[in-house]
Amino acid sequence: MKIDELTQANEDYKRIEKAIKYLETNFPSQPGLKEVAGHIGLSEYHFQRVFSRWVGISPKRFLQFLTRIPFGSVVTYEDVAVQVGIPKATRAGGTAVGHNPISYIIPCHRVIRKNAEFGNYGGGPARKKAILGWEAARINLHP
Repeated sequence: MKIDELTQANEDYKRIEKAIKYLETNFPSQPGLKEVAGHIGLSEYHFQRVFSRWVGISPKRFLQFLTRIPFGSVVTYEDVAVQVGIPKATRAGGTAVGHNPISYIIPCHRVIRKNAEFGNYGGGPARKKAILGWEAARINLHP
């Protein structure tokens, strides 16, 4: 990696870190992309570019949809691809979801395979099952 690329990566990291902290603090109000971008001093367009460089995909496509999956629910990778308007991109969607480095904010654990297998998860399949079980229990405790 060249010096310019390292400098850019460092700046990107600082912005993404600031965005993550903002999302953690304001999670209950579910801030949108424009609000998060504004908080870190970027336009939506430039925030998407930074996010895409950092994560490898555009947040507006797959990751934004993930934030709309209801607590305690699951959808398939195919469902995600269809909902973002790219029905033939199931594999690409799975790759995007699988590379989500901020899974505690963007709930990729709520996505499973079409055959009902849990699939891979950064924290391991046991953690994915535990999180889904915990969410399901909370729904049953507080209907």
